[in-house]
Amino acid sequence: MSNHFAHGYALLIGVGTTAESRYSLPVTVKDVQALKTVLIDPNLCAYLDDSEHIRLLQNEQTTRSAILDGLTWLKEKATTDRNATIVVFYSGHGGFDESSKCYYLLQHDFNSTDIANTALSAQEFTEALRQIQAKRLWVVIDSCHAEGMATAKGELPADFIATALPKGVIDALKQGEGRAVFTSSRGSQSSYIRPDGSMSIYTYHLIEALRGAANQPGDSKVMLSNLINHLRKTVPESARTLCKKEQTPFFDTAMEDFPIAMLRGRRTLLIWDNLETLNAEERDMIAEFLRKLPTSNKAIITSRRRTGESAVTIRLDRLLEAEALELMQAKGKSHPRLAQELNATKPEILTALYDASGGNPLALDWTLGQVAHKGYSISDALERLRNAAKSPDLYGFLFADAAETLSENDRTVLSALAVFLTPAKTAALADATDLAITEIQVSLERLVTLSLVNELDGERFGLHPLTRTYIVAAVGKTDTIETAPLSGIRFDSAAQGKVLRYWVDFAQKYGGEDKDAYQTHDKLEAEWQNLEGVATTLWEMAGIPGTLKDQQAAQMLIDLENALSNFLRFRGYWDEWVRLAEWRYQAGKALDQWSHAGWGAYHVAWIHLQRADTDRTASSADQMKEMMEQGGNFEDKAFSTRVQGVIAERRQDWAEAERLYQEALVIYRKLGNEKREAIVLTDLGRFALLQGQYDRAESYFKQGLVIEEKLGNKEKQADSYGHLGLLALNRNRPTEARSWYDRELALAQKVGQQNSVAHAQSGLARVLEEEGRYAEALPLAQAALEIRERLRYRNLDFSRQLVERLQRKVGME
Repeated sequence: MSNHFAHGYALLIGVGTTAESRYSLPVTVKDVQALKTVLIDPNLCAYLDDSEHIRLLQNEQTTRSAILDGLTWLKEKATTDRNATIVVFYSGHGGFDESSKCYYLLQHDFNSTDIANTALSAQEFTEALRQIQAKRLWVVIDSCHAEGMATAKGELPADFIATALPKGVIDALKQGEGRAVFTSSRGSQSSYIRPDGSMSIYTYHLIEALRGAANQPGDSKVMLSNLINHLRKTVPESARTLCKKEQTPFFDTAMEDFPIAMLRGRRTLLIWDNLETLNAEERDMIAEFLRKLPTSNKAIITSRRRTGESAVTIRLDRLLEAEALELMQAKGKSHPRLAQELNATKPEILTALYDASGGNPLALDWTLGQVAHKGYSISDALERLRNAAKSPDLYGFLFADAAETLSENDRTVLSALAVFLTPAKTAALADATDLAITEIQVSLERLVTLSLVNELDGERFGLHPLTRTYIVAAVGKTDTIETAPLSGIRFDSAAQGKVLRYWVDFAQKYGGEDKDAYQTHDKLEAEWQNLEGVATTLWEMAGIPGTLKDQQAAQMLIDLENALSNFLRFRGYWDEWVRLAEWRYQAGKALDQWSHAGWGAYHVAWIHLQRADTDRTASSADQMKEMMEQGGNFEDKAFSTRVQGVIAERRQDWAEAERLYQEALVIYRKLGNEKREAIVLTDLGRFALLQGQYDRAESYFKQGLVIEEKLGNKEKQADSYGHLGLLALNRNRPTEARSWYDRELALAQKVGQQNSVAHAQSGLARVLEEEGRYAEALPLAQAALEIRERLRYRNLDFSRQLVERLQRKVGME
């Protein structure tokens, strides 16, 4: 007897990516892929997994013509196979057009400005389905997704309403014998996605039902009625619990109940919880029983210790967020006070609770118990979870057994991983700790077994959040060690120091101010989360501002900012940079390293200058001047003079600004420092441009450009091209301006300098506007505005006005 259902045919449509990307809905692809898995499962629907029985259309495959071709294919199958059972599943956006009084499905290639002529109308869809004369036809429409359409709502025609499939269309679809129509929601309701993004709520419960979730023991078939009963109960519950929304599925049939899936070979699952609580004799008895268990049955044993039995070990690292939220709500049903707190707590606090627990059911249960039985608010209980000193019972229970077996190398690896904020590879841990690869591997294997470390894809390892909380407290020698039953276990802070030094060395290797350093900025980008975490740790260890606690940490903080400043400036991490630069200033003062303190203050001033905050710029510039006068060299003092010139320029003290620029220029020429000479020449060019002295400005800009080209500094070359482009625009020479801006954009994109990219894009948009090419100018202006809003760059009003002006002009074309 065949294990397959040869009369089953399915067309599965998951629109996913649309040609107009703002309407894309990736979860629909996950839906159809998950549904296909169930359909071809030989123990369930048992459809044949070939192109003659299943067609899966997803992303760019879901064109209007491809969908209609698929329905024609099903018509042909129903004609040749009189016993055919056919499934049509559509997941994507849909809505009602008031002007044409028609409902439309929005497939991949629809045009939002011409929905009536480009989208798939319900009339076409229904007519194609009517041609399918199958014995059984099951149609599932999930066409009112909340995701994607909500953000695009204002961009659709005013008379197009996103809504579920209307009752009239359902009635038309149902016409004929042997037909059933399911929709995921009713009327104006939306269809929602599970918080973990795995699939839509509707499809998740549909697949549950196909697997027998609504069946009784002894059932061998999943009937259509089983699906209806399960979806009717679970979809509204999940929508309310997970999304705080209403979603009610709809069903209409013109057939008697019939089987959708088989439940072949029902088996037994045995579960023993907390095996470690039994004595050795009892554990041996269970092991003997399991060895005799028939192979069609399975057993799950939970234990906080390895049993040594021959079995497949599955580490239950974490619940998914949706599962954790379901656990919280389930606990609330048994404890009214907890239910009240859950209802009054903002979703972001519940997400923070999930993150802090790492999805650990035990930690979640403990935290919820603090609310239910001890009267804490969820926020207070969350704080206790995050603070090992306030939760010795929990942390002791989690770590006491494991701590007994930790070796010195194990503690070193744990201390190192506490500094890595992203999963680390074995080689990186070896570099950071000076342990051999084999020693790292032995420790990681033991730590994974003890559930202290998570082993991830790609041979990467990371700490569970609760482990990190404990290790950080232990290394920091807080009261945690005294209150938790782990006082005999010490974590050497020297191991942490090695890892911090590793990351500072990493930043110095791939960062710095060399003209070609931009070529390795991608390496810093990939590790930015770790580098930012290291900076915060060093600042906390140093104890600044205030009494210096750790000189080595303060010095590493200086080294880190010095290595990362160009990267942070290029990539647009200005908020992070101003914080790190302020820390460098504080560390330099604490260590009497005046030059470093001065450069930290300068970087703070530079960012405030770009954001047109003149007062804060002046304050930081004064701090720089004070530091340089106290301990900077002659070149440092000259640069401070140049910065004072910039401040005078911003305050429109023109004579003082030029005097200071010229003073700095003389010094740098005398010292032969061409790099800084070129910077001051650019300052003078910009100053002359503001004065309307175009010939003088051009001379300064080109003098600086000659030096930058000689030095090979591509970033500064791009800067000079941009200034020359602006000069050409002011002279009403758009063709010349375009040439300079094109060169600026090419170099800025090459080196990854975001501010220069935005400058070039804005300049080119202005050139195109002058030429009347508004549709070409608008995307450039919008891209520039997006960057500048993220940077909070000065003159945002000008950038916004440019975009608004171009939008009006495009609309008039």
